[in-house]
This record gives sequence, C-alpha cells and structure tokens, in this order.
Amino acid sequence: MDAGEMVRYAIKGLKQDRFEILPGFRSTLKFVSRVAPQFMLNLLSKPVVKMLTQTKGN
Repeated sequence: MDAGEMVRYAIKGLKQDRFEILPGFRSTLKFVSRVAPQFMLNLLSKPVVKMLTQTKGN
C-alpha cells in the first residue's frame, strides 16, 4: 500500500470516527491473531528465528 492510499484510508476512518484504523492486511492479521494466536506467533517468528540463527553462526 502506497502512502497516498494509506492516508486516504486513515482520513476515511477518522471521518467515520473509528476507534482503530487498520489499513490493508493489518485487520486480517488482528483477526487471525485473536482466533489462532499461537499460529500467528509461529508464522511471524519464523523470519526472526532465521535471522538469529544466521547471526549466531558468524
């Protein structure tokens, strides 16, 4: 999502007096993290674990 699209989304949310504005894929991430929190934790932790294993090898 480019900056202009994100700004339009934010302004639309502000006009609707929304408590929380989650642009793009973020709303899906929030929903899935509530339904299956361990799955999301594992999914989002993979890149971090990979990076840590690479740095420990050096």
